[in-house]
Amino acid sequence: MALIHRSEHVLSQIFGIGFHVPILSHGSRLCHTAVDHEEFWVACLDTKNHVQRLHRLYKGSLNSSVVRVCELFRLPLQLNSAAIIVAHNHPSGSTQASPEDIDVTRTLIQAGELLEIEVLDHLIIGRGAWMSMREQRLGW
Repeated sequence: MALIHRSEHVLSQIFGIGFHVPILSHGSRLCHTAVDHEEFWVACLDTKNHVQRLHRLYKGSLNSSVVRVCELFRLPLQLNSAAIIVAHNHPSGSTQASPEDIDVTRTLIQAGELLEIEVLDHLIIGRGAWMSMREQRLGW
């Protein structure tokens, strides 16, 4: 449950929702998720899983964004982060993980293990909802 709480906190920061609002319940309605292109975000976390920095890594096309592992881990390495949570949206509104989403997640987990930066979750944001790939065991 702590992981879901941390994921919700990251989502609230990405979408500018104040910290004093009640924590979102998994799959709840989110505001501000309707964009016409994919965006890929990384949240860098310290050893207590506090957010050090949020960074929009990519602004992609209508249905894709290319993720380069070396670029994704650059900032967490600079910040000496202990862990990361990554998130991206699906402009279609679906929160279903594609085979590419699962492959990218597996690659990020493997790279994180080598770099000693744990990948805590990969969130997919759809129209008014989100999904935790870790909770669904997609890529883990």
